[in-house]
Amino acid sequence: MAYKMTEEFASAMVTVIPVILVAAALEISTMAKTSRDNGRRRREATLAAIRSGSPEPPVPSALARRASKVVFLGWYVSGLIHILAEVSLIRWLAGTERAANPAMAQMVFSVATAGFAWVLGAGLFTLFVTGHLSKAEDRRWKAECARERAIRASAVPVVTTPGPGQGGQP
Repeated sequence: MAYKMTEEFASAMVTVIPVILVAAALEISTMAKTSRDNGRRRREATLAAIRSGSPEPPVPSALARRASKVVFLGWYVSGLIHILAEVSLIRWLAGTERAANPAMAQMVFSVATAGFAWVLGAGLFTLFVTGHLSKAEDRRWKAECARERAIRASAVPVVTTPGPGQGGQP
């Protein structure tokens, strides 16, 4: 497919690229807040477990940590590329000589397409990993509850009554 930079295309993309950046910023903000909140809850649970002498909660899996890093890095790289494309478009629109510049049109098209794919893909990836981890955490929680119930059931106090000659009886 042949690409050609036109005023209409440039004007449309100057508007579309910031929309992609806003969607990315909202997703980054949501992920960062969720990550901070989960970390705070995990630290509080660990501290409570240490104080009470109970087992500490499990740390996040290596998969979760890696997935989070990949998504955050992808957002930042995508944002940088989108900003570069936006600046290139503004510069092209501001110039007096507007050459067809098929390479720039191809780059802007590719960046916008990749941005849409990343907004959708990173969101779905995050949902998958989060859902997968929550199922794993749910299984661990159920197993821990079952173990705790078994311990409590085996630790039922034995009630004894004093026999003759015990406890001050004749």
